[in-house]
Amino acid sequence: MKKSVDLVITCLLLVVFIYGCAPKEAKNYLYETQEDFDSRMEWWRDAGFGMFIHWGLYAVPGGVYKGTIGHAEWIQATAAIPVDEYEKYTTQFNPVKFDADEWV
Repeated sequence: MKKSVDLVITCLLLVVFIYGCAPKEAKNYLYETQEDFDSRMEWWRDAGFGMFIHWGLYAVPGGVYKGTIGHAEWIQATAAIPVDEYEKYTTQFNPVKFDADEWV
């Protein structure tokens, strides 16, 4: 009798556990209205979060090297660009016209 009760309790706990782990339905934000978007983003704007932009030499090839496409900041590794060839980009990287206020 004890084994039967233990088995029933175990099964019930297992069902509850599995149900609790079920993934929630993902929202598709691509089709939300402007009002829904503004409502959702209100917290973000009020929280005062900012954005940190990584910017450097890898911006010159822009994620493409001899037909190989990769993440811009990892292009040297993903496209196996030799160091001496990658260093040539330093002559093209000249951020004198950089304006952080314009980006913001």
